[in-house]
Amino acid sequence: MADTAQAVPAGRKSLTATTTSWRFGPLQGPIELVGCAELMAPLTQCLQGWPVTPWPIGIATSPVITVTLRGTEYVLTSRFIVGEEVYADSPSIICAFMAELIMAYGTARPEALFLHAGGAVVEDKMIIFPARGKTGKSTLIAQLAHRGARIFSDDVVPLDTRTLHACALGIEPRVRLPLPVSLPNAMHNWVARHRHLFNSKMTYIGLPGQGPGALAPLDEERPVDAIVLLTRETGARPELAPCPRAEVLKLLVQQHFGGPTTAVTLVARLKALTDGAPCYRLTYGGGDEAPDLLHRMAREK
Repeated sequence: MADTAQAVPAGRKSLTATTTSWRFGPLQGPIELVGCAELMAPLTQCLQGWPVTPWPIGIATSPVITVTLRGTEYVLTSRFIVGEEVYADSPSIICAFMAELIMAYGTARPEALFLHAGGAVVEDKMIIFPARGKTGKSTLIAQLAHRGARIFSDDVVPLDTRTLHACALGIEPRVRLPLPVSLPNAMHNWVARHRHLFNSKMTYIGLPGQGPGALAPLDEERPVDAIVLLTRETGARPELAPCPRAEVLKLLVQQHFGGPTTAVTLVARLKALTDGAPCYRLTYGGGDEAPDLLHRMAREK
């Protein structure tokens, strides 16, 4: 590990801070922690299958992401944000760090297209869940993990554009708190047992590396067996019904990053994906009915 002393501007709590530099998986540059090396333990606890090693001494490369402890706050800078972002606690800074980590991973995998979607293997079927924000995607992924599904991601699913396989991100799911009151007590108790790195607004869910409810490691691949659009409506009766492929394709085109550089190639690959897997819409309001429908659908495929 490379350790250096970095000056801290006047008004901060210390005069110097130790910088630690790390290589995270295939990222094309170091991750730097300035004065906050203690973040490495919770950071790596949230990851599965990411090789993390000290950045080689003597290789001078600008950092991909830097986290600096400034007084009692954490300051985030990266190649993908303008200026800096400031966070008050370790759960918040690690949540923001993971978003930048995904962006950095995208530049290291030019053959991949990144979909704003959850992904899980249910009854040995790979299902991706494209959705707009605040449709309960992460909570649903956590419910599926509780029932034994293998989790690929709760927020972003890389798609290998050569094979159209879904790829695992190897990042633990994160759910908003408080949990919906409509969820059964068993789910509330499960989250309470598995939560870590949490504050009043969110928590990461610790999942095993093997067995039921496991977190798939980085870059594990599976062909896509079904695509399920999520629509959450308060009080809605749960329903899983076929969805027009054109609607699914439109959402995937609108909510992605990375991948093919031309619009024609992008649409062609996404159309191949939607043509090759059945498409559904899951309308639900909460509770345990949505996972029931998904398990039933997966068993019948």
